[in-house]
Amino acid sequence: MKADAAREDARDYKERVMKLMLIVASALVIGLMIFYNAQAFRSPDDVPRMSIEELKQQMESPNLMIIDVRTTADWNNSRMKIKGSIREDPSNVTSWMAKLPPDKILVFYCA
Repeated sequence: MKADAAREDARDYKERVMKLMLIVASALVIGLMIFYNAQAFRSPDDVPRMSIEELKQQMESPNLMIIDVRTTADWNNSRMKIKGSIREDPSNVTSWMAKLPPDKILVFYCA
């Protein structure tokens, strides 16, 4: 009888430990998700701005990369395009964002 009670106590203890571990792991995952989303979705006010004059001064710089993210219709209907800019689809950012070099000054422009 005592052996059965001891086995049942051990089983209950293991179940409590497993539940506690699951709660801790869940809290960690939720915390990481909150942190990631806070970093990924910054306010537009947090993004550095560049004036037209500043852009003109840096146009010849090899450290500058200009990405045209206008919609396809706006891009097709525009007579003006910045020389050397790269056209990317703004509705599919996940397909091209990772290939952008982190060591360059990235300038995104749209209509």
